[in-house]
Amino acid sequence: MKIRLEQDSSLADIEVVIKYAKPCAEVNKLTALFKSATTNIKCASDGGERLVAASDIFYFESVDKRTFVYMERSVYRTDAPLYRLCEELEPLGFVQINKACVLNINMLVSIKRLPGSRMEATLRNGERLYVTRRYLDGIKRELKRGARE
Repeated sequence: MKIRLEQDSSLADIEVVIKYAKPCAEVNKLTALFKSATTNIKCASDGGERLVAASDIFYFESVDKRTFVYMERSVYRTDAPLYRLCEELEPLGFVQINKACVLNINMLVSIKRLPGSRMEATLRNGERLYVTRRYLDGIKRELKRGARE
């Protein structure tokens, strides 16, 4: 893969062009990465608000009707409900893995089977999350889509 950057002062906004011979997983992953880098989630931070890039989010978790945003080393809160975040961010690689958790598949390092039709997902930061039986099909579909594309 070659990367070429060009400065063009006549442009009003950044333009990204991806040239490829045929569609493949790498092209789809790059497209999702660019989109997630420019998609922001409004979060509560130290009494104020902060915009967080979707590409930096490891996972969302709902606890006591509150939604938390987990980053590599920090945690924020958002007013957005978990189901809405799942719907909006699904094209960017976010998938529900249990009743209270939506995972950014791009932060997944490994996944292993556990007894009782469950799986354990290990993330880049070393955290481990459980994938319950009800949501296995969704994560399997997402993993297959990434491998197939």
